Amino acid sequence: GDPIFSIEGGTAVMVDKLPCEACNTNGVALGALFALRGGRMLTNRLGLAVELQAVGAELEVHVDETGYLAGTKKAIQWSYLISAQCRISRQFQVRTGAGVSKVSYHYEDSYKTIVDNIGIGGTVSAALVYEYLSARQFSLDISGYVSHTSFGAGNGSINFAGLAIGLSIH
Repeated sequence: GDPIFSIEGGTAVMVDKLPCEACNTNGVALGALFALRGGRMLTNRLGLAVELQAVGAELEVHVDETGYLAGTKKAIQWSYLISAQCRISRQFQVRTGAGVSKVSYHYEDSYKTIVDNIGIGGTVSAALVYEYLSARQFSLDISGYVSHTSFGAGNGSINFAGLAIGLSIH
């Protein structure tokens, strides 16, 4: 089958529910989304790929009620997925994937910097892709993403939804 290669970038809304030293509240933040994918089409409609996703966000947090520790919290999630894509029409595709994610938080204020590696969790992801410009060898795409990562019972989770623009080479 034909090779699959795509690169995408865009914005994402990240919602975290994680216990960590750098955060003691649930966070919601607007951030950035990046995805890189490579694989092969198995048929005209179905393909398999390996995918790397990165989502990063920054938000203000108030860890201490005294106000002394008010600072910025940065979160980044790296996801490594095996994904399938299915062409459902000439311009639309659905992508689904499963794999693992590594998440870390960076908290900084005027007194200290904390790096908290949350760990590795199981991830599922899905995207609806619209090819708004298509040529024989490439296409320009708009993708809507959703993703959920769980770190086990009592260890929290991260969810994100995003919109990305990408280049796919066929």
